[in-house]
Amino acid sequence: MKLLDRKVYAPLSGLAPAHLGTPTAVQPGVDGLTRRSQRDFGAGGPDRGRVVTLLMCLLVAAGLAGLYGVPMASAQNFGTVALDSSSSVTTVSVIFATGGTLSSILVSTQGISGTDFTKSGGGTCAVSTPYTSTQSCTVNVTFSPTAPGLRLGAVELFDSSDTLLGTGYIYGTGKGSLLRYNPGTQAVLYSGLSSPQAMVVDAGKNVYIADTLNARVLKLPWNGTSYGTPLTVGTGWMAPSGVAVDGAGNL
Repeated sequence: MKLLDRKVYAPLSGLAPAHLGTPTAVQPGVDGLTRRSQRDFGAGGPDRGRVVTLLMCLLVAAGLAGLYGVPMASAQNFGTVALDSSSSVTTVSVIFATGGTLSSILVSTQGISGTDFTKSGGGTCAVSTPYTSTQSCTVNVTFSPTAPGLRLGAVELFDSSDTLLGTGYIYGTGKGSLLRYNPGTQAVLYSGLSSPQAMVVDAGKNVYIADTLNARVLKLPWNGTSYGTPLTVGTGWMAPSGVAVDGAGNL
């Protein structure tokens, strides 16, 4: 996993999917607004209202960006598709952020392949072809929602060393019935938490928890039949109280 800083686009420093390698700290950018603590903004004073107003304007302008780590305006919208059906094949354009020879193409839902978004034939992205930074190519994708509501995905291009060359974010909405049942037999998945404030479940059924007073983020990995041993995937924050997973599986 790699530690990322998405500036105003994410509520937390990011943790990239497992296929991106070992944890690597990245120096936060200094341009634009980055994450700031309550101490940085101040607990009061004449500027507090102005800061709050500015933050609200940023959230409105970004839409769902604050929740999912990428401006939705830059993501490809597959529209609304009924459950148990598929969209038409849609062409997704991906811009190379880094030059290199394309080795593999991953189409996933929150980093999990073979679910809502799948690669179709065609497209101009060619494996074993060298590309330069800012070049673009296309991948054909089909959207088949597995659950109702917003579904987040991504098209990612890698070289032979699993270096990420470019990402195209995608999303769509599943349409169908959603039932809510009273809980049956409940089970404690993990008890070593201290005032957890938030959790999220990704497309692979893995659970991520903002373990607030322990100043960490935990992952409860789903192995297909049960949840495995909790993994600490992020530490060093001061009382983390929110967690989200974007279309590429970045936490």
